[in-house]
Formats: sequence, C-alpha cells, structure tokens
Amino acid sequence: MRNGIAQWQLRIVLLCFTANTASATRFDHTIWDDLLREHVYMLNQKQASQVNYYGIARNHGQLQKYLSQLSAVKKSDFSGLDQSEQLAYKLPYGHL
Repeated sequence: MRNGIAQWQLRIVLLCFTANTASATRFDHTIWDDLLREHVYMLNQKQASQVNYYGIARNHGQLQKYLSQLSAVKKSDFSGLDQSEQLAYKLPYGHL
C-alpha cells in the first residue's frame, strides 16, 4: 500500500513538472492541474508531498471529465505530441 502511494506521489510530482514544460503541441491539462493544486500538499520544504485522496474523490466529476478528455485523444494526435506531453498524458493512467 505504501509503495503504491509513493508511486502516485512521484507521478503527481512528475506531472506537475511536465505539465508546466513549454511545447509546440499541447494537451490541455487544466482540470488535472487544478485538482493537483487543490489536493496535493508539499511537505518538508517541498521534499515530500501528501495527497488528499478524499478531496479528489469529492471532485469525481472533474476527474472523470479529465480522464474522458484523455481517452478521446486519437493515436495520430498523440503521436504529434512532444515527449514531455506524451509523458504528462500517460501519468494519470499510471503508465511509466
């Protein structure tokens, strides 16, 4: 259980980093970014993070909307994204 939480925390931190990286072609991660900003708290001088999963669950509709947008991306459109955008796209699904 702890290892699973640590993996999600790492994915969230990586997503925050990649979502803010400039690229020519971008997928709109605004909903995900808003959820993370509201429900992920940095601890120990930003050396660790804590996720309020209950808070994310209360925003199930927003999370579902974001995941639906991700699911609607066509393979050809995905191939047109640069590497950082492809990584940001894969993280919510847990594909590292």
